Amino acid sequence: MRIRPLFVAAVAMASLLAACGNDTSTSKPADTSAAGGSTGDTGSTGSTTENTAAGAGSEFCTMNAELANAPSPFANQSAVAADFEKFFNEVIKPGVAKLQAAAPAEIKADIDTLAEGYTALADRFAALGYDPAKASADTVLVQIGNEQKYNDASTAINTYCGV
Repeated sequence: MRIRPLFVAAVAMASLLAACGNDTSTSKPADTSAAGGSTGDTGSTGSTTENTAAGAGSEFCTMNAELANAPSPFANQSAVAADFEKFFNEVIKPGVAKLQAAAPAEIKADIDTLAEGYTALADRFAALGYDPAKASADTVLVQIGNEQKYNDASTAINTYCGV
């Protein structure tokens, strides 16, 4: 028997991970050198855009991008329950806890809301034994990922970090 793709579960997780953004843009802070001089690209013909978001370059936004770019079993069709269990317990839970601890006051409520979503998703996966076949057929995971409050929190965090 062939296991269905984890599309349903991935949609739920992707909705929540979207808040972490993706730090692969060509945006650069205006000045990142210790001496205060320009670190702009002097030989490139490509354009760059300065990220002027409130949290651009902050520790929180850097950690946020690292969590978003962490390797995930959702991208691996041959992932097994142990891969998902490890992902939630060793990547998502501690990563979100670090984000909560580092969150500035402006977005503290948003990261707390998003942490609630991650916890609900992780708890649901655990209840399913981290079984990818069960997860792919589980409508509760999609409901969690589609809750408006998580999408709103995601938007606020992305705006703060400029992603």
